[in-house]
Amino acid sequence: PSFNFDWSLHGDGDGDENRATKSSYAGFTWSRDVLQKKMQASQLDCELLRLPSKSIPRGSYRAFLAPAAVNEIVSLLSWSGFSHKANSAKLSPLIKLVNGESSVSPLLELRENTRDGVGPGFDESGFIKRNVVELVRRGCFAGALVSPRSAREFGIDTDGANADEIPQAIEMATGDLVDGDVIERLGEGILVANLWYLNYSDMQTCSMTGMTRFATFWVEDGKIVGPLDVMRFDDSVYRILGSELEALTNERTLMLDQNTYFRRSTRCANLPGALIKSLRLTL
Repeated sequence: PSFNFDWSLHGDGDGDENRATKSSYAGFTWSRDVLQKKMQASQLDCELLRLPSKSIPRGSYRAFLAPAAVNEIVSLLSWSGFSHKANSAKLSPLIKLVNGESSVSPLLELRENTRDGVGPGFDESGFIKRNVVELVRRGCFAGALVSPRSAREFGIDTDGANADEIPQAIEMATGDLVDGDVIERLGEGILVANLWYLNYSDMQTCSMTGMTRFATFWVEDGKIVGPLDVMRFDDSVYRILGSELEALTNERTLMLDQNTYFRRSTRCANLPGALIKSLRLTL
């Protein structure tokens, strides 16, 4: 009932692995036209990667995070960030959001949408999952995932979450930024296709660090100038998806987890791209 095809394209050059594009196409109804458009976009990126690379000093820059990059941030947040048990033990990286001490952008809405995901409607023990669980609504904490074990421990109802209380079909609401207007709206800054090797630099402030890689470009006057050398970012989610979040795209990309440890994963994410007013690059 679903499909997942991911690929990378490598152009001619000096063999630098960062001069490559990575993309994917997942969904429920296969379209040759959609695949062709995605492949053509990857080919165009390969052509742009042949331009002279750009180096910039560390600092804060406007940035557009493509859905795949947003997925890396949301995936890291999903480990304990939306867990009722982690919230109760004060171990969640989003504990300040849970406690109302901090908030993210009112543009941000997150939910676990099992109904429209690719996984089963029950957990590994057979407990029925709730179709939709609201996690963040208009920038504020709206709820958490509750496993049957946590339900017994804390005397509350379960929503059928797995034992780790990690989202299996997370979804983010769209915004009003048209995909075709992204580069013009960015103006000058960084176009980030992917982020890699993410981890927390400070869990108390929900600060993350990671690397740019694979088709990250420098943009000036609404035009791509050339590929950007690999850089490290270190910034708080309360900035990236909070005070510095300017807009979300009006279309989402469905991304299926490619992991096959012991069995094929049925996790998925349906996310838009994000225009950020200021992203902190540290190296």
